[in-house]
Amino acid sequence: MRRSLLALVTVLAACGHPAPATPDARKVSDYLTVMRAVSVGRTDAELLDAGHAVCRLLDRGPDHSMWSLVATLQAQTGADRAAAVRVQVQAAVAAFCPQYADPAGEP
Repeated sequence: MRRSLLALVTVLAACGHPAPATPDARKVSDYLTVMRAVSVGRTDAELLDAGHAVCRLLDRGPDHSMWSLVATLQAQTGADRAAAVRVQVQAAVAAFCPQYADPAGEP
């Protein structure tokens, strides 16, 4: 599982493009739906902050520590499993920083 998270973050961080000016409202709604399902006891504001934190960490580039990303998400969202963190990264990328999405659509 650690390798799949590392691969996900590495691929996402390597594909840099300019960020969209405003997130799509439907994608933000989808993000919150996903995050509510995998996060316990967090407000929407906290979940939105976590999504933006993912993008800020990915903006730092491929040298950024995957474990820092995992630790940030775990602290901000209460995730306790690597699979939940992977879902959170994918949801955040789709909503807030699609420039880091895998062009092939692979998870």
